[in-house]
Order: sequence, then C-alpha cells, then structure tokens
Amino acid sequence: LLCLQDLHSMINLILALQLMIAGVGSNVDADPLHFGLETDKTAYRLAEKINIKLKIKNTGSLPVNLTFPTSQKYEIVIMKDGKEIWRWSHDRAFAMAFTSLSLKNGEVMSFNETWDQKDNNGNLQGKGRYQIKGILKSSPEKVYSEIIQIR
Repeated sequence: LLCLQDLHSMINLILALQLMIAGVGSNVDADPLHFGLETDKTAYRLAEKINIKLKIKNTGSLPVNLTFPTSQKYEIVIMKDGKEIWRWSHDRAFAMAFTSLSLKNGEVMSFNETWDQKDNNGNLQGKGRYQIKGILKSSPEKVYSEIIQIR
C-alpha cells in the first residue's frame, strides 16, 4: 500500500518530469550564444601585426535576435598592466540608432581586425603580456578576453 507521503512524492516527481519535457526550468537554451576571441598565435615579435577574430555562434535550436544601442556591433580593447592602450573604435563614429541582427540556429558570425601593436596615439608598444578584450556591444554586452605575449 502507498502511504500519503509516497503518493505526494510520486506526484511531485511526475510534475517535475512534465516540466522537464516541456522545457520549463531547464537551461538547454538558457544562453545559446557562444562568444569568443581568437588570435592566429599566442606569441608575437615586436611590431608584428596581430590578427584578431571575434566569433559569435548560436548553439541553440531557435534563431536569436541581437539588439545594439548603436550601429557598433563589437569592440576590441588592448590592455597592458591593467591599463587600456588601444581601442578599435578610437576615432570612429557610429550611428546613434538601435540596430539588430538575427542569427539562425547553428549560424556563426565573425568580425576580423588587426592590431599593429601601437597605442591610440600611434606609439609602438614594447615587449610584454597584453590582454585582448572582445566585446559584443549588444544589450546585454558579452565580454571575452585572451592573453598574448609580445617578445
């Protein structure tokens, strides 16, 4: 015989299974966007150009719409010793208008830029460790960073 407590436990289990099947409470597509940053190498010679690729992939089963507060879709920031030395958008203008884009399930979008190892004032930087930050300028923003070495 089933006691009342066993019956209550079985009902809760059945309800939980139904919610899982319906997708409620699961985080299968909680954040289907994977955002990353790649460089062609991890170490560079002084004054060598650094190729940077930002990638966004929709790993979910449904299309994802991204909204941007301006026409700027991404940002790249180079830092050394915790200080910003170069910003991709420095001296660039962007339309002050909401823009959007849609990524189909499985779709990948890439942005490619090159850093010439100079700061925002055009001064060549020296040897050392640099942090590259890639920022997807959507609402909300997504940030990814990578460390490179200049020898």
